[in-house]
This record gives sequence, structure tokens and C-alpha cells, in this order.
Amino acid sequence: MVSSITANEDIYTQDRQTDTDGNRTLWYAKGDVVAVVTTGDGTSDIAVFRPGRTQATYDFLSVIHDKVGEVTVTLPLGGYHIEETKPPYGYTGTTQSYDVTFEWNEQTVSVIMAKAITSTDENGNAVTSEFEIVNAEDATAEFTEQQVLKFRNEREKAQVKVVKLDEKTGAALAGAVFNLYTQDDIYNADGDRLFRAGDLLATSAPTGADGTVVFDCDLPMQDVCYDETDNQNSGQYIIRELRAPTGYFLNDEPMEFTFTYTGAKVQVLESVCKNEGTSVFVSKRQLTGDEELPGATLTIQDEDGTVVRQWVSGDKPVEIRGLELDKVYTLVETIVPNGFAKAESIRFKLVQRQDENGDMLPENDVYVCTDKDWLIFDHWTLLEDGTVVMRDDITSVQISKQDITTKEELPGAHLTIKDTEGNVVEDWVSTDVPWYIEKLPAGKYTLIEVSAPDGYEVAENIEFEIKPTGEIQTLVMYDERQPDEPGQPEQPAPTPQPTGSVPQTGDRSLLPVMVGGAAAAFIGLALYKKHENEESGTQEEQEE
Repeated sequence: MVSSITANEDIYTQDRQTDTDGNRTLWYAKGDVVAVVTTGDGTSDIAVFRPGRTQATYDFLSVIHDKVGEVTVTLPLGGYHIEETKPPYGYTGTTQSYDVTFEWNEQTVSVIMAKAITSTDENGNAVTSEFEIVNAEDATAEFTEQQVLKFRNEREKAQVKVVKLDEKTGAALAGAVFNLYTQDDIYNADGDRLFRAGDLLATSAPTGADGTVVFDCDLPMQDVCYDETDNQNSGQYIIRELRAPTGYFLNDEPMEFTFTYTGAKVQVLESVCKNEGTSVFVSKRQLTGDEELPGATLTIQDEDGTVVRQWVSGDKPVEIRGLELDKVYTLVETIVPNGFAKAESIRFKLVQRQDENGDMLPENDVYVCTDKDWLIFDHWTLLEDGTVVMRDDITSVQISKQDITTKEELPGAHLTIKDTEGNVVEDWVSTDVPWYIEKLPAGKYTLIEVSAPDGYEVAENIEFEIKPTGEIQTLVMYDERQPDEPGQPEQPAPTPQPTGSVPQTGDRSLLPVMVGGAAAAFIGLALYKKHENEESGTQEEQEE
């Protein structure tokens, strides 16, 4: 420790000598540094300022060092300020200080102890102690101890902080665990070896949500006398990753640290460790073509059905990083884009690659399940480009306008479809073939006959629902001839038979209609399943 002793006031010679102008001779002016003392190494520097004063004038000034860091200083009478200017090597500095006053009481006393000592702590709190003037030779050990100015220094502490990040995205990663090793032998103050080079000193806790973890152990720092040829502590350490975050490959590159004393209370050395994560691309497309299909809400679920990722498809495939290896996941479409059918879910898993020698690589392959019995390995297929492609078929509905008696297509009817808010989404006049509509968003609708062909009654509205399926959904609206039309005897309406998959919400019983003789309409539902190789085509193709 280096301490400075400064004059708190003008300090004159004790013999009351004066200069030619009659002024008393100064030894030290207020603010002058009287001495700079280094504890433990036996060195000191006593300042001599006034010209004309011989060295003998200052011979009574002395600095006496012991072997444990205590120094005794003799000074002229007066007031002094003592503070630390440099902490011992390996310790933090302190702002603690002392103000000491020496007064003379009789000529027979050679060296006296302090009359007053004011101690000021690091928070600025001052306490003054008053003493009797005692000859140093007569002071008891207890009295002497009371006048020892004690500076307390904390040993500098070392911390190692590791930040774990995704190599590609820079995102913070939780769950990584590290080991701290010695790089060289470590010795105590007596020269005894405590650890050998390469010894494990500590294992960290897992990194938190912010990706950080701190080794808060008391590490020896580099010794003041260290060089590569002796047995002093080097202050050098190594950190290696013990366990990577879930879904990431281990980064075994060593991180090296060297701690040298700086005087700070805590010296923190930080290192960033990045890991390459598992990767799978997910592409959402239409049934045909390679264009991305935006607007689908997709989730990835684990084997328990827990959603681990969720996003909305855009104009390019999405990379999903950090999924666990050898774990089965399911890609599920929860919300389909308007006009499209919900796709079947896809099971997939990630498997770590190996080189030709069987060593693990920081890369992964993607496999999809090609059979319902997904526990059998043979039923998994490797995706060459590592992209899971989910395709959506379009919704399609075929609406037929028929004569209730002949079941033949009835041209000339003005028909319209409205959504639940009353907006017209389709409008046409029936022909001799059914009307075909593609990409009608899933939901509830109403089929309305605005005007019937000549000689026919206007049918009642039909409420129906489009399901998010790729199968053709069919709807039939029947028209009954007007009963008073010449040459057309009135015939009872047949009982309607549902034939398809479009549910109705406004279904009505036909029995009162037949009794009352009013116009009757019903919806026939027919479900036609597309063949796998059939594409949505023109009305002529549908007619065929």
C-alpha cells in the first residue's frame, strides 16, 4: 500500500528561526506532501522543500518498516492528513483517511504521541478521538495500538461471465452449462500447490433467459512476480461448454481468461459463446406449383400436443431453429387462408448427421413420416433439401339448379350467394350445366334465387356452410312448376334425399309444403372425392 502524508497547515521549524524579513522558517507549507510511504517493501520518500536547510535539519524525520506492513513515521509538530494513494497489489483501494494533530507540552519530551486523531470512513463519516500528550517512550502497548492508523483493503474478486447466443440469429439461449478449468498450477501464499493444470474448479448453473451465467468463485489472479519460469500464479483459466442449450449443437471451443489485478472491487471478464442450432425449413404452398401461400396459421406441436412454435405463413419459407434432435414433432395448420382447404398434419423429426467416420457433425437431417405407424424407422423418409412442404388444396362447390320433377338442369334462374353479412359473393344465371365456384372461403352462406325461369316458382333460400376441405362440395336447388300453368298437371314434390357434404342450417320439412301446394325447394348434398391426379378445371371438365 502506498500512503501519502500531507501538511494540514503551515509547519514551521521548532527553533523559531526567522528569515531576513522576520518571517518564521517553514518546513512545510499547507498542502505540501511530507512523505510518501510504501508498506511492506521498506521504501519511503520524505520531501525536503526549503532551500538553505541542511540535511541534518531533517535527520529526526524517520520511517521505520516492520515485516508485516506496519510503518512508523516521525514528523515535526503540526497537523497532517494521511490517505491511501495506491492499494496493495491484489487489493482494492479505499477512501478511508485520517487527520492527525501533534502538540508540544514540555521541553523534556523527545517524541510525543498524537494529541488528536480524526478518522473518516469511505462514506464520509468522521469520528475524532482526543488523547493526552504522551512521550512515545512511555506509551503503553494499549495506548500505542489506539493510535495506529489502520487502512482496510478488500481483496479484488474475479468473475467470469459467459453469454450464450444463437450463431445465426444472435438470440440469447437458455440452458447452457459450462466447466471452469485451471490452465496452470495454482499455489497459495506459502508456495504450496493447490490445483494442477487442467483441474476442474467449478461447474456453472445453466444460462438464464438472457443467455448469461456468471462464475462467481474466488479465483487467484496473476501474481505480481509472475513470469513463465517460476511457480507463481498465472491467473489464466479455461472455460468449456459442458452442455449445449436444447436444440443446439455443442460448442467445444475453449474460452481462455487471464486475470491481472486492476484495483477494482470486482473484475469481470466476459466471453460470448455462440452455438449452431438445429434447423428445419417449413414451406406453405398451394396444391400445385412452388409459390408460397401466405396467410396460413401454422403450429409445431410436440408429442404431448404442446405448441412449441407458431407463425403465419408469408411469401417465403420459414426457418425453425432449436428443435430437439430425435424428437417427433407435428406440423399442424390451425387457420387456413381464405378459399383454401386445411391440409393434413405432417409428422417430422431431426437427426444429427455423422461424417464418414461416424463422428457427429453440427448439422442435422430432416425426416418426415410416410406412414401412420410412425414408430417404425423404415417409415421415415429423408428430405433432401431439409424443407417440410405443406400444401393446401382449394375449396370448390358445385351448385345445380334442377327441375324438381325431372331432376334435369334448369337454365334461366337468376341465382346469388350472400355471406353472413349480406354481401354478394357470387351471382349468375343457371345454364344446362351446374355452376362451379373455386376458393370460396370456408364459412356460412345463403343461396338465393332472385328470379325463376318462366313457368317456375321461386325457390326458398338455402343456408349452407363451406367446409375447409379439398373435396368438391355439392348443392342442389330445385324449382317447382307453377301449378296453374296450362298443360302441366300439378305433381307432388318428392321427399328430399341429402346426397353430399355441405351442411344446411335452414333446412325445412317438405310435408307442409306438399300439403299446402306452395313452391318447394330442397338441397341435395352430394360428395364427390377428387382423385389424386384430378385438378380443378373448367365447367366443361366438371360436366364430363
